[in-house]
Amino acid sequence: MDAKGDRGTFAVVVIADYDDPNLNLNSAGKHAELVGAVFRDLGFGEDCRSGSSSSREIQDWLTDWNPSSRRLLLYWNGHAQSDGDDIALFCGDYRSDKPFAKVSGRQLGQVLADREAVEIVVIVDSCKSGVGVDAITAAFKKSVQDRAFAVGYEPGLAVLSSARAGELAREGVFATALEHILREGPPSPTETYSGWTARDELITPNDLYDALRVHLHSSGAHQQPDFGQVRSVGGFFPFFKNSRHRPSRPDVIVEALRHRAFADSDLIEHFMVKFRGIDTLTADGWYYAPRPGPQDRITDWLKDGHGMLVVTGPPGSGKSALLGWLAAMSSPDYRQHAAKILSDINSSELPPENAISAGIHAKQRTLQECVTFLGEALELAPPGIGWEEPGPLVEQVAQLASRNQSTITILLDALDEAYPADQNRIAVDLLAALAARPRVRVIVGTRPNREDPRRRENPSPPSDGPWTADGPLIRALTSDSNRVVRLDTDPGSSYAIATYTINRLLDANSESPYRTQPELAEVTASKIAEHSNGIFLFARLLARTLVNRCDTIDLKSSDTIALFNGGVAEAFDSDINSYGPDRQRVYDVLAPLAWAEGSGLPRRDIWLTVANALVRAGIRYSEQDIAWVLEHAGAHIVESGEDGQTVYRLYHQAFNDYFQRNVDHVEVQSRITRSLLELVHHR
Repeated sequence: MDAKGDRGTFAVVVIADYDDPNLNLNSAGKHAELVGAVFRDLGFGEDCRSGSSSSREIQDWLTDWNPSSRRLLLYWNGHAQSDGDDIALFCGDYRSDKPFAKVSGRQLGQVLADREAVEIVVIVDSCKSGVGVDAITAAFKKSVQDRAFAVGYEPGLAVLSSARAGELAREGVFATALEHILREGPPSPTETYSGWTARDELITPNDLYDALRVHLHSSGAHQQPDFGQVRSVGGFFPFFKNSRHRPSRPDVIVEALRHRAFADSDLIEHFMVKFRGIDTLTADGWYYAPRPGPQDRITDWLKDGHGMLVVTGPPGSGKSALLGWLAAMSSPDYRQHAAKILSDINSSELPPENAISAGIHAKQRTLQECVTFLGEALELAPPGIGWEEPGPLVEQVAQLASRNQSTITILLDALDEAYPADQNRIAVDLLAALAARPRVRVIVGTRPNREDPRRRENPSPPSDGPWTADGPLIRALTSDSNRVVRLDTDPGSSYAIATYTINRLLDANSESPYRTQPELAEVTASKIAEHSNGIFLFARLLARTLVNRCDTIDLKSSDTIALFNGGVAEAFDSDINSYGPDRQRVYDVLAPLAWAEGSGLPRRDIWLTVANALVRAGIRYSEQDIAWVLEHAGAHIVESGEDGQTVYRLYHQAFNDYFQRNVDHVEVQSRITRSLLELVHHR
């Protein structure tokens, strides 16, 4: 019977009873039921095997087993032993005087190669099963390598064993671990391991192997799994559903995620339905320092303003932090959660509850994506062809506001970081068009000048400074200067930055050397604010560097003076240098993220491939290096999700600028392109 599920078909072969009673496995059936139950829950239909466990019946069943399913999953549990460079899987009638009652690994590989399935996973739970990994995959590869397959139907096989060659497999240990990992998720990340996340819709066989390897080692098991894979096209084929998949997880700084420094997951996921990509209250969020001038102006506009409001400032001036704070504080649930953590919230300084209806962070987003996300956040019914143009959305939003006799406020941050070809249309056809409708308001965060003056052919800045001039995006949004809030001219920015820095230096939950020296912390914070030029990112970097030091910094040293007199790039460079002997590793592994498109680079395959393409000859990095950087430099990395997988990007556009400066952009893009083409070719 072919009981195909939505993910494919599985079969369980359990040989618990033997003609030789000394070989009987008393709990194998019970553990196989655990494994079968989790396979069913993950969407695989069971093709139940009937009959005895004799070698003849097992051989006949294998020959006939050919479900019409794209994915096949086979779990084999029983005794086995090495047979040279192959494995002998014992059948029920195996005895010392009947040694041929077995199935060899090569035979199993050949049989599976004749199946119609495109993706096959075999899990062998037996002693010394690691030797079978190579035997099964080699036989499979030999059988399919000279065949012709239609595009997309090239077969792949992954084999996972419960023990390495020569190791004993304790009864039930592997099955229990397998069931636990598939239901509860991977072990916590470490500096050598980084598993899948709640953003990954599917798990690859290789992901599962890595998780089992770490889990069994940490639990003290005296066996380690082994793994092998054959794939004509595509190295990491997603196979198992992630039982912990949460697609609405917010973008979050990796360091905050590792330290659990974020709000209740249900709360932030609800927030993310309305505010896709907008900054949430992670570690930096709870350090937020009020900015009375611009904050009061925006709050007043949210109470009774209309039309368009633009919040602008140079990179790192705190646009996203300010807008994210206001969005969070307009959410009643978020405001209540914040009140439990922060003791100094003044409700009179907060925006009205539900003042912001929906929002989106536009980094690398196309016009269609912006329209789609806003439509989903407002729960509007898309046209029959989907949200392809902004016109239908603008009409529906206007109708909703009129029908409910209420004001709808849309927030869009990082307009200047949206997909370049769509930035002007997002500004004119979506945002300005919405703001022109009755009862519809729009608040936009963007740099004042879309063009980075450091990349101009004529690098000399305009007379009023490089970041204060209104660029084409602000002019497309509004011609009224009274509708533009400039953070770079905020006289209270220095005080806000000093307050933020003091909070970081005195954080009781950190190992900061300033925790017991509040006066020195205040002086240091004032010095940082004095040299910040209103750039919060500068203070964030220096505060992080100082908190992670073993001792306080000498404010009068020439190195400190040079650092404080520098800018964001110099502060970021100082942070990178603080990793000492690991400085180059941190730099090389972070650099690929500066070239990421969309929400970031996928954890699987791509990030590592690009990293090795950009380093100098003789250097090669591994998945363990990426895990190490995520663990130790996670403050500079944002974890996000895209197309059902986890992706990573740098925390700030200024960090992208740091890695993209003084390099040949054409050469870098060529290296990236060649490496990705080679990756596909060798899969």
